[in-house]
Amino acid sequence: MNKNILLVDDDEDDRMFFHQAIEEIDSNIHFESRSNGLTALEYLESCSSLPDALFLDINMPILDGFSCLKRLRSNVIFDAIPVIMFSTSYSPETALKLKEAGADFYIKKPNSFIELKILLKKALGLLQHQNLTSKNNNYFLITNE
Repeated sequence: MNKNILLVDDDEDDRMFFHQAIEEIDSNIHFESRSNGLTALEYLESCSSLPDALFLDINMPILDGFSCLKRLRSNVIFDAIPVIMFSTSYSPETALKLKEAGADFYIKKPNSFIELKILLKKALGLLQHQNLTSKNNNYFLITNE
């Protein structure tokens, strides 16, 4: 069965690099992207098949990642979608807030394409092997180490 991934990020270059990395990791993964939380929610409400994972940037115009996450987690229809927060910065306080709001993992955007591929491979592996519905994972921050 092929996986479906949705990336929500306002940076067009980041969306392009992310898509290219996913293609190189596994060309059978179906990739969709949206540029803000509002268009992502509209897509999710109208799509016929929910994604297997949602990568969600924190800092975006119109509807930011934190607000989008809260709206996602307030709708039981979207409970089964693992959400991986994806941002250029990392702070333990923000990460805790996101985890409490229902995020499953957090990735700090890397500085290179190679690091991006490493992090995405790791994230996809974790998604495949973890029972995320329990929300009890102790491995919230995904790093390339």
